[in-house]
Amino acid sequence: METHEDTTAWTIRTTEYPSSVG
Repeated sequence: METHEDTTAWTIRTTEYPSSVG
């Protein structure tokens, strides 16, 4: 797992742009 910051940013990104992920 990456740093907590990375995880948080990733979660926010997935929540904000779920379609962008993938």
